[in-house]
Amino acid sequence: MFLGGTPSAWSRNAVLATIPAGGTVAVSFRSGTPAQVTKFLSSRPKTLKCFATYFHEPEDNFTTAAKKAAYRASWHAYGPAIRKTGCKPTLILMKWSLNANSGRHWHDWYSKGDVDVLAFDAYNTRAKVGGYGTPSQYLAPIIAASAETGLPWALTELASDIPRGTRSTDRAAWTHGVAVAAAAQPRFQFATWWDVLSNSGRDYRLDSAAALAWHP
Repeated sequence: MFLGGTPSAWSRNAVLATIPAGGTVAVSFRSGTPAQVTKFLSSRPKTLKCFATYFHEPEDNFTTAAKKAAYRASWHAYGPAIRKTGCKPTLILMKWSLNANSGRHWHDWYSKGDVDVLAFDAYNTRAKVGGYGTPSQYLAPIIAASAETGLPWALTELASDIPRGTRSTDRAAWTHGVAVAAAAQPRFQFATWWDVLSNSGRDYRLDSAAALAWHP
């Protein structure tokens, strides 16, 4: 659940209020003081397992050295505020930032000691050239970052379209492979599929074959 600001209470958000008891929720906010965040998260039903993020995908918004330092420093306050509620402080970055070709260093947005889970928005970019990589290739940089930090990891936006020249069944097989490979990792926490038609026209919505494959 992506929030612009921080609601005064969990029940004030129509979507969050409908999450069933015993469920898991990953919630991201872009504004609100640490005290407001603590109040908001503390108001959730205690049966919910919770992962909470301050400003997901910060890479395009905190670009200079000073802004990166300020973002890391913000976690000194938000990390403890989130932990106080029993939620897990979760940093969400782009998987692209793990690629050397991105020109980025993902550590620039990572505040050691203030984050309990590393999460990534990870799209199958190989689809752009008409094929799929293997699940192990897809997950390798994420697993490496997790191993480096010793932190659990998650996939907060996972998606792949059906590229030209491939079949729906090919994507279903890839989807199944990623789900199985991720679940087999000891530090894996959760994955959510980005089930949308993007503004650019790329269709990431799960068809029936991929939807069945996503829950092995």
